[in-house]
Amino acid sequence: MISSFDTRAAEGARNLAKDMPYTVEFGAPTEYSYRNYTENGTAFDVDDGCLTDGKYAAADVKDARYYKAFRSVSRLICFDFGKEVCISGYGGSFLHYGSGIYEPAYLKLWLSADGEHYVCVHEYRTGGYSAEPVKREYSPQTEVPYRARYAKVEFECGVFVWCDEITVFGSENTAGASDLPAYSAPEIPGYLLQGSEELGGISSIIKIYDGYYADQAVADNTADELLPYIAYVQKGEIADTMFDTVAFVPCHTDYPSGGRLTKTSGKPGAVMSDWELYISRTFHTQYNLAALDQAAARRNAALGISGKVKVLLTIPYPLAQEKAFGDIDGDGEAEYTRTAAERIEAVKWYVQKVCSLFDRANYQNTELAGFYWYREEIAGYDSPDEYEFTSGAIDAIRKIRPSAKIIYDPFYLSVGFDKWREYGFDGAVMQPNLVFRLEYVKTPMLGEFAQTIAQYGLGVEIETAEPHNFRTAENIKKYGEIYENYLYYGLKTGYVNAVQTFYQGAGPGTIYSFYSSDDPYMKYLYTLTYRYIKKQAELSAPKVTAEDVRVEKNKKRVPVDLEFSGDLYTPHLSATATALHGKCQLLASNLRVLYTPETDYEGEDIITVEFTSKFGEKFSCAVNVTVGDPSAETSAPAGDPSAEQSAPAPDGQPSEFPLGVALALAAGAVAAITAAALYLRKKRKK
Repeated sequence: MISSFDTRAAEGARNLAKDMPYTVEFGAPTEYSYRNYTENGTAFDVDDGCLTDGKYAAADVKDARYYKAFRSVSRLICFDFGKEVCISGYGGSFLHYGSGIYEPAYLKLWLSADGEHYVCVHEYRTGGYSAEPVKREYSPQTEVPYRARYAKVEFECGVFVWCDEITVFGSENTAGASDLPAYSAPEIPGYLLQGSEELGGISSIIKIYDGYYADQAVADNTADELLPYIAYVQKGEIADTMFDTVAFVPCHTDYPSGGRLTKTSGKPGAVMSDWELYISRTFHTQYNLAALDQAAARRNAALGISGKVKVLLTIPYPLAQEKAFGDIDGDGEAEYTRTAAERIEAVKWYVQKVCSLFDRANYQNTELAGFYWYREEIAGYDSPDEYEFTSGAIDAIRKIRPSAKIIYDPFYLSVGFDKWREYGFDGAVMQPNLVFRLEYVKTPMLGEFAQTIAQYGLGVEIETAEPHNFRTAENIKKYGEIYENYLYYGLKTGYVNAVQTFYQGAGPGTIYSFYSSDDPYMKYLYTLTYRYIKKQAELSAPKVTAEDVRVEKNKKRVPVDLEFSGDLYTPHLSATATALHGKCQLLASNLRVLYTPETDYEGEDIITVEFTSKFGEKFSCAVNVTVGDPSAETSAPAGDPSAEQSAPAPDGQPSEFPLGVALALAAGAVAAITAAALYLRKKRKK
């Protein structure tokens, strides 16, 4: 079946794009993420010219004549007609199949006279989602014909889009065509900044998973477990505050009815009794909210402060389904969640109940700051009236709790992330999902991610791997360094200043594992998290210094200590140490070099230590050495100078591994020796 919306009947108009060359642009930069995705050997966004060849595919998902697009917000099909033409319409042909293959929610036409400054002259909303596979062709017409040389036809790409043809209608005759509207540069709002009035001063949010779970201890958070999130605890002492806001989020699991509190493929939605069970665990007298209030009291007493920890409660997602939800109004008849209006009533019942419980609990050290929206995308394939439900539910929440801030937390480039303000949210943070997509997502995607959240005015979710990923030495290093990359890019791109949520799993979470672990690298990650939140962290190349050294002639393995000024975890640096007239060995900590001069050598030497951080930044340190001055013999400290090698390194490798064993430079290294000689002459002149 092909349905068509055709208003292209401008006098003499034809498809100017037929057989034209074109280029494809992406609505968001995803070179290091979605553009690397393959499925069962199929690559996406492979362009063979099919979009303008006039050959239409069948309503068959396997038809090879489709251009197959995957995520990245949208595609822009770009044309240069070589001269000004009259453009009066545009369009495209798409397959709506289900299973992630959906027709685009919108089409847009962008025109330009110079190929640099584009103006959107028309936007068309498509017919929406269908329960059955269908082929649809759209060809809307502009309000007036325009004179332009360049055109871009944009179509939304929420998940997968199968497109077989793109059209641009018009003619070579520009008589009577209108000039383009005035160009205005797109407004880039920048990051959603911490402490803003629109979010009630919220800056850093830790997500704590609670509610119902098969192993109930995983979801029942105690005061002892919550304390290291709202207070920075060192050696058992409370040293400072930490996260200012706690979001209690339901564990992602089947509830007793068999349903879930958010949408999961193939799973029914939870019902009223499930929601009530979640509420009862969140408001348990010993765990979660009550425990947080106790922990906040301990923190405040230790620091001599009176501030309250902000709390966000989760809005469960009422799935559109025929199954009865429950009797929310007490009339003896079960209500349903089939329509937007019915689903909004379920949200109102929930919000009224939890607000009443929170107020009656009269917590002294916490305050209800608002709500966390559980569904991570807003898409027409969830329900035909999904947009009405979302905006209507937000309006209803505001009427019940006018002071509440409502925060949206979409996954990376999910449907609806870019329209969060339109739906009425007070703020939104986006998840990069890097740590969960290592098979095709690469670390530099965090730079692309930063561009996108700045473009749409978002905050950021920082993610650790799950707690169970930190149980072996190999994985501690692997996943710890991925987490550090999130923080490094935050410092590098500036999203350290954006409102941030931290994802870290349940039971009580990975950051608690950092805090409670005996592993030195895990403890370092806890401290680094604190310093990042407080904007004190420094992960760029640090300053490395060492004092000049005097070494007795023929002395072996003389320790030379290095001083670091930054927050890098030094054992994980790649490092080498070399000398012009001796041998060097770096110890596992990378903080000490063992230097042995050449046999019978006397004179000046230089030790050069070169480092590369896990982020690819290079830096070095030069140590001046004087060998053979008997008036200032250097004696090694008591004990074995390489004693620190006796303990295993944090990554599980033997600690006396050859990080930087180097012989004296070969005679052929003339350039290096000449440079060193010049350096020594300058030193002597001083």
